[in-house]
Amino acid sequence: DRVQVDDLAQAVTAELEGVGHLAQAAVAGVERVFPPVVDRGRAVGDDHLGHAGPVDDRADPIAFEPKLAMSLNDLSLRLNDSGDSANAVRAIEEAVEIYRRLAQTKPATFEPHLAMNLHDLSGLLYIIGDSNGARHAIESAVEIYRRLAQAQPTTFEPDLALSLQLRKVIAG
Repeated sequence: DRVQVDDLAQAVTAELEGVGHLAQAAVAGVERVFPPVVDRGRAVGDDHLGHAGPVDDRADPIAFEPKLAMSLNDLSLRLNDSGDSANAVRAIEEAVEIYRRLAQTKPATFEPHLAMNLHDLSGLLYIIGDSNGARHAIESAVEIYRRLAQAQPTTFEPDLALSLQLRKVIAG
């Protein structure tokens, strides 16, 4: 509800003071993109965010990072849709950095998100003409998806297939 959105916006602002221009842009975009983020989170359940049940983000800043990374991913998509590919790349790079850090502590929870964001990053890098960066990102995504698909083929083979297709496109 609106009170929770306002509380989250205040918590986001408090956490990101002094973090930098991109993070501040993400905070400014949270209210614009919040309804899709909320719907996306509800569609996959609370465990999508790495926790079960409500968490007071102000009391536990680490609990906020998955939400920030997801918001940065959504912001990246919207920036790219509006023609701002350079800032879209910056947003998704920050999301990748956050998911990479989270995956070190909870790989089962966050490696799928890291792989998805690496896949998205590779596509954006390819669009802006950074073929080397695109190849590096897609190779990392493929490596993670291969590992995930070995453990859960039904869940992750489709994602692996999409990343393999993108790798082929990037390779030319």
